[in-house]
Amino acid sequence: MSPALLAAVEDRPLTLVHWNQGIEKASWFQQDVGAMAEDWMHTVETPARTKKGAVRHLVVDSPRALRWLAQNSVLEIHAWHSRAQSLTQPDWVVFDLDPAEGETIEQAVEVAQVLHGMFERLGLPSIPKTTGKRGLHIFVPLAKGHTYEDAESFALQVGDTVARQLKNVTLERSLAARRGRLYFDCMQNAYGKTVVAAYSLRGVAGAPVSTPLRWSEVKPGLDPKQFNLRTMPSRLREMGDLFAPALTQGVPDAPRGGGFLVQHDQDRTEHWAVIASMRGSNFNTRSSRFSRWMARPRHAAAHCSAGTSYRRPRCWRAISSSTRLRGAKRIIAVTARLTAPGMTTRRPCIRPQ
Repeated sequence: MSPALLAAVEDRPLTLVHWNQGIEKASWFQQDVGAMAEDWMHTVETPARTKKGAVRHLVVDSPRALRWLAQNSVLEIHAWHSRAQSLTQPDWVVFDLDPAEGETIEQAVEVAQVLHGMFERLGLPSIPKTTGKRGLHIFVPLAKGHTYEDAESFALQVGDTVARQLKNVTLERSLAARRGRLYFDCMQNAYGKTVVAAYSLRGVAGAPVSTPLRWSEVKPGLDPKQFNLRTMPSRLREMGDLFAPALTQGVPDAPRGGGFLVQHDQDRTEHWAVIASMRGSNFNTRSSRFSRWMARPRHAAAHCSAGTSYRRPRCWRAISSSTRLRGAKRIIAVTARLTAPGMTTRRPCIRPQ
C-alpha cells in the first residue's frame, strides 16, 4: 500500500484527522504540526488564513512518515491540490459528487457517468475515485502552469451546466435547500482547499478506503464498502495504481486565448451541447442564457484589443460561497468574453483563503 499512497501525497501539504480514542469518539483536525514536528520530518509552510505567520504542514514522503501517522492515530489524510514547490498551481480540477441525505452512491454514479461522457467528448482525461463514504470524486488532471483561478472557472462552468441539465443536481451548499438533490461541489478548487487523498482510510466503521476506480466500475451496484483496509492490498496487486494518471496526464492550456479550456464561442456552445446530447434533451443552445451572453457585442473585447489589459475580479474569492455561486454565471460569462484570441489578460494575485 505505501508506494501508491506515497505517490498520491508526494510533496503535498496535508491536513490530518486524528482519532485518539477510536472512531466512536470525537476526532480532531490538524494542519499545523507545530510542537509535534520532529527533526527528520519534511514540512512546508503556507500563509495562515486567520492569524499572522505561517502554518507548518507535514509532507509525507517516506514509510517512516506513514508509521508516524499510524502511531498518532491519524486515519484520514487530506491533501492539497498543489505541491510544495508550486503552491499556486493545482495538479487537477476535482468535482465532489455528494448524494442527498438518505440517498446512496447510486445517485452519484448517474451524474459521474454523464460527466465521463462529457469529458470524453471534449477529449479530457478523467479519473474517478470513491470518497470512502457515499460520494464520488472526479479528477481532471492539469499540466503545469494553470492557476487556481483557472481550475475554479472551469469547475464552475461545468457545475452550472450539469445543474441546468440534471434536475436531481444542485449547486446549493445548504442542506435544507438541496431537497433530495445531489450536491455537485465544484467549490473545492480554491487555494488552500483539500481533498481526501487517494488510498486514505476514512474514520468510519469497516475502515473503508478512498479508492481510485476504472470507469467500467462506475455503474449501478457499486459498493464503496468493498474497498477497505483488508481488500486494498490485493486490489492494488491485481489492478495497479489507478490514480497514477491523475498525476501524469495533464490537460495543457487552451491553444487560443488566455483562458483555461476557453477558446471561442463555437467551443463553448459545443461544451453546453454535450450534456444535452448525453441526456437526449431538447435543450436549445441558441436560446440558452449562456448563448445570449456570448451573442452580445464584444465591447470589452474591442477595448482590450486596443491595448488595454483586463484584470479579472480578485475580490470574489474572499466572499461567501453562496454569494460566489450566485455570481458565478456572470463571472464565467465575463471570463469567456475576455479570453478571445488577440486579447491581453493578466492573471490575478492568488490570495490564501
